[in-house]
Amino acid sequence: MKRFELKKDSLPYPPKSNQSGLNVQECLPKKISWEDLKGVKRSIECEEGVVVKQFEHTIGVIEAPYVASKNSAYLVTLENVLIAKLPLTHGGQALAYYDILVRSSELIFLAASNHGDFQISVVPEDGLVNSIKEFR
Repeated sequence: MKRFELKKDSLPYPPKSNQSGLNVQECLPKKISWEDLKGVKRSIECEEGVVVKQFEHTIGVIEAPYVASKNSAYLVTLENVLIAKLPLTHGGQALAYYDILVRSSELIFLAASNHGDFQISVVPEDGLVNSIKEFR
């Protein structure tokens, strides 16, 4: 996978400084771009910011992590083909996704709800949710 490199476009500040005093949402990239394995340029764009994590041939994406009405989480291939959307609720509670971690062979999406935070463990290749666990 020599060509794959996520690029954070549209950053409102130089990556190592925040002299303007922007909050976390304002510091998020608005666009992520990359070249797939065939050299085709791909991108994901969201005015409210994006959080991404690449794992092998899959990209985990959170759009609008700090805007509840537009928040969504999903997996795409390197060709930007949708693999799966993550659930918007768990046990009747709305989930608001805010971060992604890689652990072993899984992507872990972190989500907040009115009753606590959850770790949603996902198989990157097919989007299957392995578990949803409360952790705070």
